[in-house]
Order: sequence, then C-alpha cells, then structure tokens
Amino acid sequence: LVATVTHTSTTAVDVPTWRFNPAVAAMPWAQRACHGLVPNPPVANTTSNVDGAQVFTQAHLSGAEHATAILTVTNQSTHNGVVTTTTVLYVSTSAVLPHGVGASTALDAVRTAAGLGVEALTAAHRGWWHEYYPSGGFITLANPKIESFYWCQMYKVASATRADRELYDLMGPWGVQPTSWPDVHWDLNLQLTHWVFFTSNRVELARSLTSRLAAAASTFVQNVPPEWRHDSAAGPSTSSAPDFRMSCDTIPGESYNNTCVVAAGDKPVVTGNLLWALQQWHNVYRYTGYPLLELESLFPLLANAVTYYSHIAVSDGGNSPLHLNSTVSPEYGPAPDCNYDLSLLRWGLDAVLDAAARGVPAATADPRLGLWRQMSARLAWYSTDVPTGFLIGAGVPLAHGHRHFSHLFMLFPLKQLDLRNESQRGLAARSLDHWMGLGELHGFSYTAASPMNVLLGRKDQAFGNLTFLLDTYITANTMYFEGKEYPCGETPPAAASALADWMLIEEHGVLRVFAGIADGLVTDAAFSDLLAPGGFEVTAVRRGSATSFVEVTNSAGVGPPAVSTLPLLVDAMPLPWTALPSSVRLTPRNDGSGVVEIDLTTLPANATVTLFSTAARPASFAVVPSGGGNQSERNYWGLPLGGVPPPPPPSPPAPPGSQCHSGTPCAAHFSVSGSGCCTYPDAVCCPNGMTCCPKGTVCVDVQWQSTCVGPPPQKNSTGLPICKPGAALPFSATHPNVLIIGDSVSIGYTPKVAAAMAGEALVQHSPYDVRDGGAEETAYGVLCLDYMLRSPAGNRLAPDVIMFNWGLHDGPLQNSTSPGQYGLPAVYAAELENITVQLKAAQPQAKLLFALTSAFMCSATSDGCVVNLNNQAAAIMAKHNIPTINLHDAIVGQCGTPPVAKCFNQTGCFCPHCPQANGVGYEYLATNVIVPAIKRLLPSTP
Repeated sequence: LVATVTHTSTTAVDVPTWRFNPAVAAMPWAQRACHGLVPNPPVANTTSNVDGAQVFTQAHLSGAEHATAILTVTNQSTHNGVVTTTTVLYVSTSAVLPHGVGASTALDAVRTAAGLGVEALTAAHRGWWHEYYPSGGFITLANPKIESFYWCQMYKVASATRADRELYDLMGPWGVQPTSWPDVHWDLNLQLTHWVFFTSNRVELARSLTSRLAAAASTFVQNVPPEWRHDSAAGPSTSSAPDFRMSCDTIPGESYNNTCVVAAGDKPVVTGNLLWALQQWHNVYRYTGYPLLELESLFPLLANAVTYYSHIAVSDGGNSPLHLNSTVSPEYGPAPDCNYDLSLLRWGLDAVLDAAARGVPAATADPRLGLWRQMSARLAWYSTDVPTGFLIGAGVPLAHGHRHFSHLFMLFPLKQLDLRNESQRGLAARSLDHWMGLGELHGFSYTAASPMNVLLGRKDQAFGNLTFLLDTYITANTMYFEGKEYPCGETPPAAASALADWMLIEEHGVLRVFAGIADGLVTDAAFSDLLAPGGFEVTAVRRGSATSFVEVTNSAGVGPPAVSTLPLLVDAMPLPWTALPSSVRLTPRNDGSGVVEIDLTTLPANATVTLFSTAARPASFAVVPSGGGNQSERNYWGLPLGGVPPPPPPSPPAPPGSQCHSGTPCAAHFSVSGSGCCTYPDAVCCPNGMTCCPKGTVCVDVQWQSTCVGPPPQKNSTGLPICKPGAALPFSATHPNVLIIGDSVSIGYTPKVAAAMAGEALVQHSPYDVRDGGAEETAYGVLCLDYMLRSPAGNRLAPDVIMFNWGLHDGPLQNSTSPGQYGLPAVYAAELENITVQLKAAQPQAKLLFALTSAFMCSATSDGCVVNLNNQAAAIMAKHNIPTINLHDAIVGQCGTPPVAKCFNQTGCFCPHCPQANGVGYEYLATNVIVPAIKRLLPSTP
C-alpha cells in the first residue's frame, strides 16, 4: 500500500502522522467453530533507528509469524513563500512465514518501495495493468450484465494474486467482515478460484498455486502415516488448512494412531483433496502446450498422491476389480468406492502413465510404474443406480440436498464419460437432474451445473444456471456470500470460468466452439485468444444463430509426435469449411459428429488458420464488442459511470388490508398474504421484502439480510426480520379452533392434520406461510410471536388449542445465526422459555401442546442436534406442565436410526422434509401422533 498526502501552507506545518492499530490475530473460522482456543501472543512493535520504519510482528503459536512494516517518507519544499509538505506512507504485510522471516520480508518491501519512489511505482503498476488486459482472452456477448460481470472478475483475480505472490484464497485481499473465510479450503474452494485462469488465457496467475504446492511437497508427505511416507503424500482432509498441513482430530480419543494424518482407518476422512489441487497444476501443463519441464516438476508430487491410494485399495486377488476402502465425500459422508476418490484416482493414474508415455525420465524409471498400470487396469467403475444415477459411493445414494458436486467429477471437471454413448449420456443427465432437484444448493453449485449442461448440449439450462446465480447470490460489487451471511470469494471467478465454457470447452481432446451459446437467449457472441489445451489460442464470432468464423493459432508450437491433429467442433458453422491459408489441411471425421481435424503438420508454431463455412464467407473477420442485449445493463455492477451512488430503491408498499397493531406494515416476501409487520415504528421496509430498518437509515440488502446504514455518528445495525401474520381463515363459530405454530416440517403436516380433523375442528397454521421456514428460529419466535397470534388484518386470535414447535432452525439445519432464518443451539433454551411464557400469558384460554422436533434422517450429526434440543425442550415443557408429543421418536421407530437414505419408502424423506407428492411421511405423523394428541385437548362438546 502506498498513500500520499500533500499539504500547502505559507508557513511550515507539522508533519502528518499515521497510527497503526493491529487487530487481534485470530482466524475467524476457528473463532466460529472452536471453543477454548489459546490466543496468539500479543503483537511486538519495533522502530528502526535508521529510517524510523516500524515493524509490527505477530508471532503464531505454530512458530511462524507475519508482520506489517510501515515507513513514512516526508519531503518539504518552498516556492514563492508557499511550503509544500508531501508525506508518503509505505505499508507492506508479509505472508505467514517462518520465525524471523516475516518481519524482515515486510521491512525489505517497504524500503525497496521507498527507494523506487511513488512515480516509479505508479508507472510500473499502470504498465502491468496496461499489459495484462490485452495479453489474455477477450469475451463479448449480447448480455451486457453477464459480460461486465466477466470483466469484473478479470480485474479481481489479478488483484488477488500474481505469479510470484500468495495464492488466491477464499477472500483474496478483500477482508470484508464478518466472515469466516480468509482461509484455504481444500475440498472445493481452492480449486474453484483457479479454474478461471486457463480458458481466459491468464495461466501465469496460476503459478501462485503451483509454486506453493511445490514448496509444500514435504508437508504433504508428512500428512500420511509414517509407514507410507516412503511413497505417498496427501492433502489435508480438513477443509480448512492454510498451511497445507493436516490438523489433528479435535475430538478426544478419535485421532488416528495419535498423529495428524490422512488415513482411511476406522474413522474415514476426505482423501482426494491433493489430487484435485494437482489437477489445477496439470492444467498449467496442458494449457501451456505440454512442456515436459512442467510435467517433470509436477510428477514427483503427483506420483506420491496417486500411490497413496494403493494403501487403501482392496481386491479379491487376481484380476478382480480394485476397490477403495471407505473414504469421505466432501460434506456428505463416508462410502466405500467413493466416487470423489475413484474419479480423481482414475484421473491421477492416467496422468502418471501419460508422463511415462511422454518420456519423463522420473516416470519411466519409477519402480511403481507397474503398480500404476495394474491399478489403472483394475480400478472399479463408479457406483450408480437406475433412478438417480451416480451415487456417493457403493451402497450410499445421494439421498438429500448436497451443495458439493464431488460425486459428479467424472462428468465435470474431469470429463471421463463418453457422452456420445447414449447410456452414459442418459446416466449423466439423470445424475445432474437428481442432484439439482434435491435442492439445498449454494451459489458455487451452479458454476459446475452450467458446464455440465454445456457438455450435455442443454444450452438453455446452462444459461439458466449462470443467470440464476448472478440474480440470486452475487452482490452489487460482484462478490458472493457463503453460508447466507459470510462474504466469500471463490464463486465469482468460477462463474466467469463457466461463462468461458459457453464459448470454448474441451472434451476428450475435441475443442467445442460456442457449445453453450443458446439461440434466442444470446443473439450474438464473440471471443478472441481464449486458450485451449495444447496452448492453442482460439478466436470466433457468432452472429444470430450462425458462427461466422473461427481462428486457431498454434501459439505453443504443438505438433507431432506429441500431438498430430487438433479436433474441432463448431456450433452453427455447417460443413464444408474453407481454410485460410488453404495449405492447412482439414479432415472431417466420417462418423457424422461434425468434428473436423486440423493437421498440425500444416499448422506450425505461431501459425494461424481462419475457418468458415464455404457457403457463407463472412464480410469481415474483425472481433468487435457486442452491441446487443439490454444496454441499460452495460454498467450493471458497482457504481454507475461518474461514480455517483444510485439512490436507494423505494420501500415496497404494504399490500392493502395489512394492519399492524404496533410497528410498521411492510411487504413480507414469504407471507402468503404478501404482508407483514416490522416492530420498528415508522420503519424503513427493505427492498428484499424480508427485513426492515429504523427510521432515518438506509437498507443495504444482501439476499434476505440487511445492514441499516445511518448518518454519522450513528452506528450501523442489522436489519430486523419482518414478522409474518397468523392464520388467515375466519375462526369457526361451531367447532373448536386449532393453531399449529412451527417450522417448514409443520407446514408439511398441517394440511394432513386439518383433513383428518375436518368436521371436528378447524386447523390452521401460523404464521400464514406455506413456502418458507414458518416460525423459523426461536429468536424470530421471541420477536414475532404476538403477530403470529393475530390475523393478517391484525385481529387477536383466540384458539382453543395451540400446538407449537421450535428446533429445526436452531442448529440442525445450519449452525449459524441469520435473523429470520437460523439460530444457534446455545440460545435455544432461553428463547424457548421466553416463547412459552409469552404464549401462556397471551393465550390463557388455550390448551398448549409442544411437538418435539422431527428427526433428521439423512444426517447423524444433524439428528444428534435435534435430540439435544428436544431434551432441552422437554425439560422446559415439564416445568410449565405442557404436554408433549415426540415426532422424532415416532419417525425413527418407523425408519430406523439415522443416517438412513429412505424413510417411509421415500428417498430423502424427513431430511428434513418429505416429498409432498403423496405425503406418506406427513400422513403417518398426522394420523398416528398429532391428531390423537390434539383430540385429547379439545373442549368437550355438549
């Protein structure tokens, strides 16, 4: 960081001073997830007697350190009686480095910068950026919103890393708070941040990752059990590991041999993370033209990562298939023959055998070569079933929503399936649709779904995946929130990579041009110098529903004997083609695929061939920016031109008929009536339709959360959730009235209860909500209970029986705080006590019944949280003499102890919801548990 302050005066002035207040060095992830952490030592501050440079050194308990150095340089000059004082502040923060190295590194950086001076630094900085943009690929399309998003990512990735700097972690240089993600996560996020460097033709930026992987080779060896370290290596199985080191299990008595290792023992772990990271390094090799020097650098670590699996593989001997012991699919659970590992191992075996075939000396001489050949020949195929496609692993189906796509790696990014084969294509499509259909996806899920749909030829779906992501998850500055409340950085660059895949994607050596551009959705598109495996730079223009031309440059000089031909498949450019120059030889395949092979003996190093349909020679071969699409979205992201902040959108009006006995009427997105109440008087109703802010503030929305920004010195605050109203139907004058207050599961079974009790009682759900989480978490209940006990018109309800429940949103669904959505188990008991006291005081005429939370059948961890909360709730209800019914035990009694894939013969039932198609799970609860309990509380009829 360089900051310059210039002050002019007719007299000498005091030199401005700067003060640095170092924050506490504590990893946000650990602060949120762990308890009883020992803090790092205090920061040590030293000042140089030579130039006054200050160094703030933060020692780490691990023995490492990072440091921030600050150097101030002041110059004064006088001209015509005017004193000009210029103060330049140079600041540098080191990476986490060994003891003694962090401080010296930061200090050297600021002294070097000061020696160069501001003008030289500015010139070098601008020169780098001026060279950066034209040196990579160019993309334009008739969708200004998507196009501008892509270019924002090209700026961000180069701001986040350089070839000689730290790798791009989950946050890059943007330490937005609060967040848990300034970290390196190995099971997905690290890889997603690096996808974009390849097709975009900015491979050099990936060197920050490859250099770190190479430097950590000995660490990866130490991550495996001692008896395997002579031939194996592994990445951390824990998702969070910025030092690349496997951390010990924090649960006493469950560590493996009392060492911090990655091993498939009695407690399976995630084992494939290193191979996936190395696949990014292998992409550097592929996209730079297969240089042997790159492969020789990669090979030792790749060979150890592959050989690791020989220690956890089993077979029945002979030529029987080679299976894997139980390992863990990221964020899902354990399974033998885990598809995550099988796909990565299959890729890794192909890579080491290819290294030997290409003559890498270390590969041809490696004594493990025979082992790898045997493993490759016998490795088991992926576990599948007919209705859902690819499983998590042998005997473990994808039974509930899952944001990771690790079980589908064979489809993307590894592309191991032959999608020309009707059977494999159908299998891939079913698997993708099943995964997406189960829901519980996050933003990054769509960055994988889009290229998967491109490979399957489903352009409309690919378009929808990416546009849904941009519309739903991406914030105004193109950043992304993970976990519904934490800023995180990996998804936007992965989305830019998905856009590049629309333009150019490789599959089994065939370069596919415009495979993801959907007619009718994108009217024109063009790109230049996008990069393909082999180091080929490709340019193409598409206008309307036809591709005008394609240019291919052999920038890396690839040719025989390594590669003889370059297969090309161009969407909407009918055969035959004309080649310019005509000396470049083209051979269409005779299989009807439309693939044309370019003979690389006729396309030497740095030569370019231009291709177009012979029947439609283009009038121009220029690539120009698209002028199509909605041009009002040309500058969609960030501030408008001129830098003037846009005025906040007006608050949505409350729908007619909405009345709040207190507070302010606001639109409520998930209320069936469309209305709700904010507890603030004269509130500002936020545009997201889910939160509100105090009078005089401005809502800054991020999805369903808001920050209330007020004028200084007023501090910002978190927006309150809007309270949804209670039951909407007029109460019965002839039958008892029953309210069911609860979560989304209660929304599922309430219609079954109402139908079963028709003629005996009128049963309704509060709040008036059939699409969201109902009564949400207990904090929402404390805030909004009074509104749930009133009609949408604001009238007080007086039911005869109230059955109520809280718990699902207080830990089992998500262990985080998100007002109006989720809460933490630690506050559950106190808040449920508050709700119970409120209910008894507000509804003295009503008989109360508490429903212990339903089971979470697909996750033992989440279900364990349910049981814990139910125990707390049972104690509170006993204290208040309120009867309970146990939905959890009723479900487990029918379906078994979690985790189970099927319940009531339905995949994913009570995980946490059940399919509404026939509602058999909800029907069982209503008929056998809920209705009998409510009937016992109904008033006697004369």
